[in-house]
Amino acid sequence: MVHTYRERNRSADGFSKLGSTQQNLLFWYVVALPRQIRASYFLEKIRGCGY
Repeated sequence: MVHTYRERNRSADGFSKLGSTQQNLLFWYVVALPRQIRASYFLEKIRGCGY
């Protein structure tokens, strides 16, 4: 059985998933983020943190 805790902040959720599968990633620019995380980031900026 696998338990998944989903963050209300989708960018944080995306980083959490990415961190569990990758090692030591560092992003200097927003455009370097994976597409799904980048989209969530911009939506949260527009909406005010995605809540």
